[in-house]
Parts: sequence; C-alpha cells; structure tokens
Amino acid sequence: MRVAIARLLFIAVCVVSFARCHQPKDKWYDEAAFHSLLANYWEGMYHLKPMDATVFGDYRFNGQFVNTCTQQYRQQLKDFYKHYQDSLKAFNPAVMGEEDALSYKVLQYDCNMETERSRFDSWKIPFTQFGDAGNTLSANMPLAMGQYGSGASAQPFKTVKDYDDWLLRIHAYTQWCDSAIGNFRQGIASGYVLPKALVVKMIDICNGLTKPKAFFTVPSKTCPRLLMLKIKNALLLPTRPLLKMNSTPRIPNLLLF
Repeated sequence: MRVAIARLLFIAVCVVSFARCHQPKDKWYDEAAFHSLLANYWEGMYHLKPMDATVFGDYRFNGQFVNTCTQQYRQQLKDFYKHYQDSLKAFNPAVMGEEDALSYKVLQYDCNMETERSRFDSWKIPFTQFGDAGNTLSANMPLAMGQYGSGASAQPFKTVKDYDDWLLRIHAYTQWCDSAIGNFRQGIASGYVLPKALVVKMIDICNGLTKPKAFFTVPSKTCPRLLMLKIKNALLLPTRPLLKMNSTPRIPNLLLF
C-alpha cells in the first residue's frame, strides 16, 4: 500500500514538473533596454518632426524644417514606425510595471496608426484647416508658421541664434510650399480633394497671412532691447527683404488651390 502511494506521488510530481517545463515562459523584461527604446524613439521623432520638437521645448531643432511633402520623407516615416513596431515584439507588457506597460501600449498604438495611415494618399492634401499629415502638433503648416513667427508661440526669439534659426526654418518652409502645391495638383488630377466648404476656410487662413503686418515680420520689430543693435547688425537688416522674398509670396501661390 505504501509502495503504491509512493508511486502515485512520484508520478504526480513528474507530471507537474513536466507541465511546468512546457509552459510558455514570459519574455524576460529588460527595463533598461525598453527605456532606451523609448528615448531613441523620441529622438528619432524629433528629427523627423522638428516643428513638434519645438512645441515640446527641445530647441535643438529650431532651425530645421523637414519637407514632409516628398516621397522620400513618406518612406522614411513609414520605415521609422515599422522599425519600432517590430522592436516592441521583443517586450511583453504583461510583465512590466504600470507606467512602462502604458508607454508600451501608447507607442504600439501610435506605430499601428501611422503604419495604417501610410496606406492612404493623404499626402495629396498637404494641409487642411485643421492640420497636416506631417506634423502632429503644428496645426496646418501655413498657419503654424505664422504663429511660430509671431514671437508669441513656441519659436523663441531671445538671442541672435534664435533669429538665425528662424531664418533657416522659414527658408526651408518656402521649399515645402512649392512641394505642397505639387502634391495638391496630383490630388486634383486624381480627384483626391477636399469639399469646397473646407477649402474656403483654408483660403481665409492663407489670406490672413498675406497682410502687410503678417506674423512673419513681427520678431524683427519686437526683439529684446539689449539685443537690438547686435541682432540688427548681424541679421535683421538682411532679414526683412529675405522674409518678404521667401515667405509671403508663397502664400498667394497656395491660395490658387
């Protein structure tokens, strides 16, 4: 009897041990690696969307403006999100702490949404009265640039470098305007357009940016007094004709669409 009971206990232990050996194990969670992934994601995002970086308070990219209207940019954005979509597979949110699990789910959601969005031809409508496909936080680009250039928004105007950064950014913006017009034309040719009622609102926005006292030239008239002489000699004298040549004439071109 005792031998039978001992055998049953031995078999039970073996069965339990065998079952445990074949249970799927949770992926090992490397917290440092996950945090590094998040940091690299945001750094890469700032390079792809420098306007958003300015909104977040990272001023390293204030002189940059990425042309979001090109096929090259769209491919870079698609590859970027696909990379992090795949990278997340190395982690299991079930074994993470609450904050990291939330970060995982938010990043996964963003990557999935952006990957899905890349399947559509939204690039044929570079901006609307609400926003544009290339910059998450910057509203529609013409209006955003008007706001940034007002000196009362995210773009700082406190040092000579700040003014120099703005010149670099607005010069690149003019290239975006030309590309946007090209994309709008492709949209018109394929019938990928907005309803007239929405386009009218976009025209009103652009009209407001063509006025003589538009936002683009405000910083040159409101720079800090202590910097006035230095900035004026280094930047402001050549800035005014540059701003007039590079920015304002592009807005009437957008009005054609």
